[in-house]
Amino acid sequence: EPEPEKYTVTFKDGYTVISTITGVTGTEITAPTVTEKTGYTSSWDEEVASTITGDATYTVVWTPITYTITYELDGGTNATSNPTTYTIESDTITFAEPTKEGYIFVAWNPTSIEKGSTGNKTVTATWEVIPEPEYTVTFKDGDELVETKTGVAGTIITAPTLTKEGYTLAWEPNFNSTITGDATYTAVWTPITYTI
Repeated sequence: EPEPEKYTVTFKDGYTVISTITGVTGTEITAPTVTEKTGYTSSWDEEVASTITGDATYTVVWTPITYTITYELDGGTNATSNPTTYTIESDTITFAEPTKEGYIFVAWNPTSIEKGSTGNKTVTATWEVIPEPEYTVTFKDGDELVETKTGVAGTIITAPTLTKEGYTLAWEPNFNSTITGDATYTAVWTPITYTI
């Protein structure tokens, strides 16, 4: 009686043979354990049969693991170009600047994710408050400087007290006690009319 024909089942990673099983039809097939590769999951290019039915070759398929990128924006708005996922094969990611009303963007921490990195990442934006502009309010009497006051918009100030015998004082333009921007007020002297 002729010997039953033997078949070979080969397991490969690229061109490298991991292992082979040789046996007759019906021999049980157990796929070898594939050594892990950082940043990838492994699978076979087709479902491994449970028994030998003929010659067969199975090749490992390496799929890059998708990692998440979480942005801590502290109330800011992220740039739409900033990715939310990456893999070990992604090119180095340098982040675009986010925006936040009333603040200047300082930096991301970390500033980038290098190609070849793995793991879920959290990227934190740091901000600096845009300083409020200071305004100057100037009080003059003719060409003479009486006083200057400075403050941010909304600061409450008082006009200097000036007196000149026989005159009433008004400010031109009309004095506003709330700073809204740079301003100059000039003293306007009106003679008091006396009745005799």
